[in-house]
Amino acid sequence: MTRRAQDDLLSLHELLPLAWSAATRAGAFLRDERPDDLTVDTKSTETDVVSEMDRAAERMIVGDILGVRADDGLLGEEGSERAGSSGVRWVIDPLDGTVNYLHRIPLWECRSAWKSTDGRRWPSSMYRCCARRISPYGGTVPGWSVTEKGSHCR
Repeated sequence: MTRRAQDDLLSLHELLPLAWSAATRAGAFLRDERPDDLTVDTKSTETDVVSEMDRAAERMIVGDILGVRADDGLLGEEGSERAGSSGVRWVIDPLDGTVNYLHRIPLWECRSAWKSTDGRRWPSSMYRCCARRISPYGGTVPGWSVTEKGSHCR
């Protein structure tokens, strides 16, 4: 995909560049900074696991979003939550596929999405480990994705 095509896609909604940036940065962190010995806890059940990397990626995404849009609300899978006054609420899953990630199976994603507080959903960004692909889910632009060329997964 050319840089112009990528820019055209990201211009479809004012929040897409922020979602892209936050998901890409956190996804690259998860891919490149994974320690050999990873601290892992459980949440609701013994099979519902969370790692230190899940939590760190969520903090990274939250910081990126609030650094630009301090009045937005958000809800993160790993516990981040705040009310907002802008009419936008971000929904964050910093590491979808934690079990795969723990076993070094490159089938995991980093997601940042948003919706208006009146219930309308907009496209969201999702970073896929191996493809470095950002794709939107839901909203007004179904079926497109942006992929970096020459990507690989460790």
